[in-house]
Amino acid sequence: RNHAVMECIPVNQEEFAKAPLYFKKALQEAESEWSQHASKAVIDTAAKGLRGSVPANFPYLYIQFGYANGFVHVIDDEAKFDRDLGRQVVVGLLKLPAEVMHKKQRADAPQVQASMAAAFRKQFAPFDWTKALD
Repeated sequence: RNHAVMECIPVNQEEFAKAPLYFKKALQEAESEWSQHASKAVIDTAAKGLRGSVPANFPYLYIQFGYANGFVHVIDDEAKFDRDLGRQVVVGLLKLPAEVMHKKQRADAPQVQASMAAAFRKQFAPFDWTKALD
């Protein structure tokens, strides 16, 4: 079995508005019409949240838009399910070249990562609620 993988992809407002439609269509076409959960190929998590929407002990793909809205797709057959489905949808949504799909991301040098982390902390400081705990 595969473990959890989380990818966060920032997009501009125009693509953000289109993303639910792209993902809904892709999830509806993800598995065959004979799959066990075909009637619920796309489960909207707005009402029940993620935990209340997914059947226990089933593998799933979850896509979240913003803080609370998202879609869950229960995977019937992990061997037949395309693990790169989410990435493919994002590549299509952003109109990126197909070769970007398989490009491996290189880690930045530790000094670059430290510099980016410091810049983020500085930008985030006005919103850091943990300071109120002191």
